[in-house]
Amino acid sequence: MPSTKKAQYVTNQFTWIPIYQELAKELANWQNRQGELIAFLETLRRDGFVITPLNDKNKAGIRYPLKEIDPFTFFGVFNRRIQYEQRIHILARIKQYFKLKSDLPEDLNGLPVLDNRKSWFFATKATRSNTDIPALWNVFQAALKKSPLKSRDFQKAFDAAASVNGAHVNLTMGLFWINPYTFLNLDETNRTHLGIDLPADGLSAKFYATTITQFDTRKKSFPEISLEAWGYQNARSKMVAEPKRAYRTRTVTQPYSIETLLLEGVFLKEGQVKEILERLQTKQALILQGAPGVGKTFLARKLAYALMEELDPARCEMVQFHQSYSYDDFVRGYRPLAGQPGAFGLQNGIFYEFCQRAADDPEREYVFIIDEINRGNLSQIFGELLMLLESDKRGVENSVSLVYHAKNEARFYIPKNVYLIGLMNLADRSLAMVDYALRRRFAFFTLHPQYESDIFRQWLIYRNMNPQLVELIVKRMAALNHTIKEDLLLGENYQIGHSFFCPKGENFEGLDETWYRTIVRTEIIPMLKEYWFDNPKKAEDAERNLLT
Repeated sequence: MPSTKKAQYVTNQFTWIPIYQELAKELANWQNRQGELIAFLETLRRDGFVITPLNDKNKAGIRYPLKEIDPFTFFGVFNRRIQYEQRIHILARIKQYFKLKSDLPEDLNGLPVLDNRKSWFFATKATRSNTDIPALWNVFQAALKKSPLKSRDFQKAFDAAASVNGAHVNLTMGLFWINPYTFLNLDETNRTHLGIDLPADGLSAKFYATTITQFDTRKKSFPEISLEAWGYQNARSKMVAEPKRAYRTRTVTQPYSIETLLLEGVFLKEGQVKEILERLQTKQALILQGAPGVGKTFLARKLAYALMEELDPARCEMVQFHQSYSYDDFVRGYRPLAGQPGAFGLQNGIFYEFCQRAADDPEREYVFIIDEINRGNLSQIFGELLMLLESDKRGVENSVSLVYHAKNEARFYIPKNVYLIGLMNLADRSLAMVDYALRRRFAFFTLHPQYESDIFRQWLIYRNMNPQLVELIVKRMAALNHTIKEDLLLGENYQIGHSFFCPKGENFEGLDETWYRTIVRTEIIPMLKEYWFDNPKKAEDAERNLLT
């Protein structure tokens, strides 16, 4: 009778189990084909799927493509907090790739999922042992054998895998994925639901087997227990995977972390990014400054998403200041009314509207980016809001009356969840310096050209750019920047940034010296001639050094 009940759940309630179990049996044979698994995942990523990061990191902080992977981390690609449809589409591709016979599931009910920021079962190469990945393969294979909980080999393999940095209780989640009627998931959500406390000395095979025995005597199967804790996830609900208590109201967004930022061509070290984010969180107003082409605009939005910890463009606004930009455009003013020729009316500016949206959503961060912040008349644009930029002047208790306001209208304030990022080009002679009253309200971080950075060099090489071409770019542009830096009329603020040589795409194999020369002739040389307009010989020498 019990076996009939379990079969009913497999068919009607937990339709994910057959394909998960079939995939597990197939994947157990791929330990010596890890490169093929990574290549398949890379194909999914290029096709637009939100998957596990595929870049490793060594002790020097250099990131490079992952070379090894364990089967649990592979399963984690479609068992993370991403959209239900994404998970099913990834499974469809996996079914096709492995030629699985089981049907795609009609639900993912009760399936526990990983935190997107910690979706590997192992650490990066910087701290990873050579035995970590093999240990995870070993316990995965042992778990699929008959009566694994009674096997000494499985118990030994479990203890070895549980000690891997990155596995721990996630190991029990992975075991539940591949054999859910045998293994109980002991993640925090399930432990809270069942009232289980982990031992002080850590997770062990003995504790795990004892806990399973304790709950195996109950009338409910492990999938049923997990369903109580994690809830329903199916085509009708179309939810992001979350514990039952939270998933009904969660907004569907793509997770975004510091790791994601670093993988996208931001040539900074992790410590630098953390410092920038710390200053942004503390000061709530930050200016990224630097020479042309150092990636200020490229970095700004990524910092915003890293602060939010998710990719949500609706909470990030961007404007560009210019000499004609005014308080009326930014905060509020009298402007022509749409559809009413000759008529003017009081209208809210973009920053006013942005602050209203943020005030209605106080639990989440909102980031306002101002490109070319030093091109505008800042005192005129911000007006009475200058004081409110300070982090301790935020909130309704510091509200002010606007220059243009309606009778009995509530005073204006900048919400505490609003963060500003300004971008400033240091090489433009036509721009005035930011006045000190405004400057003290911002934290500043200077970006520099990264030609001589190992991170920049490796980023190009790992995308198949010819190493000789990489060295050509690095040596000649570094030499040019040295010349510019030593020039008494120019200096370091006029150096040429690395973004000129960061092409789009993921494969630079087809780029050659002709591409380099085209960039130099059409983008770099015109700038140098402007720099040395009063010294044409110096510009000609620089051109010759770049193109010879």
